[in-house]
Amino acid sequence: MTQAASYCADRSTLEPIEGITTEAACHAEEVKGRWYGYGDPFCESTTTLERLDYPQSTCASNGGVWKTSSSPLKYAVFARSDPTKKPLSKGYITTTDIGNDVT
Repeated sequence: MTQAASYCADRSTLEPIEGITTEAACHAEEVKGRWYGYGDPFCESTTTLERLDYPQSTCASNGGVWKTSSSPLKYAVFARSDPTKKPLSKGYITTTDIGNDVT
């Protein structure tokens, strides 16, 4: 199956939830999913690089940075002994990754 550019994922497993096609439906009380989208703006943690579920208005005050032209994180490499907790390397999903297994 080809994965759409944007999708709803289960918060615990990050597996796509079938049949949910909008961000509003993904965040609904009965689903409580996390919306992922290539090119969609989102709040990103400055230390872990994970997506944070905060709107732009509260992103920075919750330890994040608002990303407007980035895509979901593919990988990040950290040094355990680095006190700054900044990634040594990171990569983001590109349009060529959509619909393919990410290695």
